[in-house]
Amino acid sequence: SGPKLVHKSQRWRLHTRERRTLLVLGDFLMAVAENGKITPDFSDGYKCQRVLDAVMESSRSRKWIDIQV
Repeated sequence: SGPKLVHKSQRWRLHTRERRTLLVLGDFLMAVAENGKITPDFSDGYKCQRVLDAVMESSRSRKWIDIQV
């Protein structure tokens, strides 16, 4: 079977994930062009990872884990 035929009205229809990716990319490019702050940045990722690590440790130990974010 060949490629799926799509009506021209839906040819450029983007899925939600693709739309989100384009919006994030647009924000990134605008921040670069305007020499602005790019978010999320490494610090945001680090804080998120600390929370995720605490969740995993809490699950293993069956205890609350205190963290500083």
